[in-house]
Amino acid sequence: MPHCLKRATALLLPLVVLAACGGGTTKMDETTHMALYCQTIRCLCVEDTLVPFGAAKKQEPTWSLNGEPSCPTGFHLDAVDD
Repeated sequence: MPHCLKRATALLLPLVVLAACGGGTTKMDETTHMALYCQTIRCLCVEDTLVPFGAAKKQEPTWSLNGEPSCPTGFHLDAVDD
């Protein structure tokens, strides 16, 4: 086997392995990420509408038995800045 072919194989093999490892994950949406994040950091449910000067309605999330926070329709989870 020529030297350049060995070198190309040595460079491509790790890339193929890394691509195979990273290709099987499912994408999580922002809501799922925030639900996980808010299990350890204080969050509030914030109204989805655009309101000037941060005057949007805010309320505590509801907690399911498995520890996941959720918000009513028209609200989304947002971290609280202390």
